[in-house]
Amino acid sequence: MRTVFGLLLVVAIVESIFVFAPMRVAPPLAPTAAYRQAKAEALFSASFKQFSSAKVDLAPLRGQALLVFFWASWCAECRDEAKALMALRARHAGDGLAVIGIGIDQSDQLQRVVREQGIDYPVFVAGQDGIELSRKLGNLLGELPFTAAIDRHGLYAASQLGKAAPATLDALAAAALK
Repeated sequence: MRTVFGLLLVVAIVESIFVFAPMRVAPPLAPTAAYRQAKAEALFSASFKQFSSAKVDLAPLRGQALLVFFWASWCAECRDEAKALMALRARHAGDGLAVIGIGIDQSDQLQRVVREQGIDYPVFVAGQDGIELSRKLGNLLGELPFTAAIDRHGLYAASQLGKAAPATLDALAAAALK
C-alpha cells in the first residue's frame, strides 16, 4: 500500500510540474506588410462627401503620414480629441503629418462642430459607412472615438480605440511618420 501511495505521490508531483510550471510562450507575431497594406487599402478605396460637396476619393492620401480620426458630433470625448489632433497636427506640420476626420454623424451636425471648434483638417461625412471602415482598420467594437495611423508607405501602422491620452497621440503620430 505504501508503494502505491508513494507512486501516486510521485505521479501527482510530476503532473503538477507540467500543469503549473510557467509555459514558454512564443512572442507575438508582427503583422506582415501584406496585412498592413490590406487594412490601409480599405481607407484608400473609400470615398466620402465633405459636407455638401461631391464625393472625394481618399486614394490621393496614399503616401502621406496620416492620422484618420473617426468621430461624431454627439461624442464629448471626440470633441476633446478633435482639439488635441489640431494641436498635434500643428506641432508636426513640418514633418508632413496629415489628419483627416471621418464623421459618422449627419452632415449638418458635423459641420456645426467643425465651425464651433475651428477644426482645420479635412472632415468627411461617412455615416454608417464610416463605422464599417473603422472596423476594417481595427475598431472591432465600432465605438468612438477611434484613431488609426497610416504610414508614408501606405501601410496601417497603429490604432487607438477611445479617447487617446497626449502620449498616445504622440505615439500614433510617430508610427505614421516612420
